[in-house]
Amino acid sequence: MFFSILLSIFSISAFLFFILVAFVMPSGRNHPVIKRLKGRLCAHRGLHSKEKGLPENSLGAFAEAVRLGYGMELDVRMSADGNLFVIHDNNTARVTGENLDIDKSTGEQIKALRLEGTQYAIPEFSEVLSLVGGRVPLIIELKTEKNNCKALGEAVFEQLEGYKGDYVIESFDPRMVRWTKNNHPDVARGQLIIYSRRHGNKKIPVAVDFAAQNLLSNCLTRPDFIAIHYPDRGGNMLKMCRKMGVEEIDWTLRSQEELDTCRRDKVLAFIFENFIPDEKTAL
Repeated sequence: MFFSILLSIFSISAFLFFILVAFVMPSGRNHPVIKRLKGRLCAHRGLHSKEKGLPENSLGAFAEAVRLGYGMELDVRMSADGNLFVIHDNNTARVTGENLDIDKSTGEQIKALRLEGTQYAIPEFSEVLSLVGGRVPLIIELKTEKNNCKALGEAVFEQLEGYKGDYVIESFDPRMVRWTKNNHPDVARGQLIIYSRRHGNKKIPVAVDFAAQNLLSNCLTRPDFIAIHYPDRGGNMLKMCRKMGVEEIDWTLRSQEELDTCRRDKVLAFIFENFIPDEKTAL
């Protein structure tokens, strides 16, 4: 009787574990762009520097990253009239001093703003693609608002059509990652993860934060990589995914020590900010 109960418990546990693995399993494919991204240093929002007058997500910061041979991470948002701009926040106050919401403003209004008191405007996505010209890889984060996944995705991929350089797509929004999977399955895609409530964002519902932390949307998105917030990289579910061979990008690394830790763990690529990495450190 005892062994029968024990066998039943074991069988149920094995079944639940199988279901969990099926939920969090990544794509498992050996994407050529992912292979070429291995070991790359990518400047967060370009190689920006207040001291040099190069604001984040500015053409100057992107040009500096290209000059030094770094890949780059950048953020893409859609304006009210369908234009694509490279900016992290939906509201422009932090980087321009002017209080506009990107998704409620026209392209003309947005173009009139200047970043951090410099001559740099908020760049259009097409301008960044033209500047980079395929010389370094791009990690393109798609910033959704409300239900604009389809419109944002269609506009972004229209501009990426014919682009010759390496790029991957990532988003915090699993709906955006799933849209990419369904409509552009040939493009490498990644799921961005941060433990929102741990870091003070109580606006995120507990259930949503739990699902994100435990990668439960993977069953819908089958990402090629997980882009994890560096302080959150110790999560148990990510550790399990690593054993399944998931590729990992860590962000945002702000010291050589953090970079060296990620290199020892052989993560895919490194998104860094506010320091110049030592490229001599062995992988």
